[in-house]
Amino acid sequence: MQMFRVNKSRKPWSVEEKQFAISLFYNTPGTFLRNVQKINLPSLSTIKRWIGSSKFSPGFINSYMEQIKIKVNAMDNEQKYCVIAFDEMSIKKYLEYSKYLDVVEGYEDLGHKGRNDKVASQA
Repeated sequence: MQMFRVNKSRKPWSVEEKQFAISLFYNTPGTFLRNVQKINLPSLSTIKRWIGSSKFSPGFINSYMEQIKIKVNAMDNEQKYCVIAFDEMSIKKYLEYSKYLDVVEGYEDLGHKGRNDKVASQA
């Protein structure tokens, strides 16, 4: 990653640069905001556009299970002993409009039971 921005018309951000910038924004937003003009980081609006274009929904993604099945089928019997555990995590209480879904995200979403008007703090 370049240390200083040369000009605004640069090549597209690489996957690694995007991951680094989003991680920095989420883990230490103050550091991100202080350094966005000092080092070559995407602007805050670019980060928000990337995040807003994410296409995730509550629940389990079936294609992940298919990928796990493919991987397990290629394993020896001794390699197949494992536990798949799911746990919740704390999230920042935050509301944001999703252009992709045309909905305000951040409220509790109970999957097939629907959404309510409480701002989510766990996922």
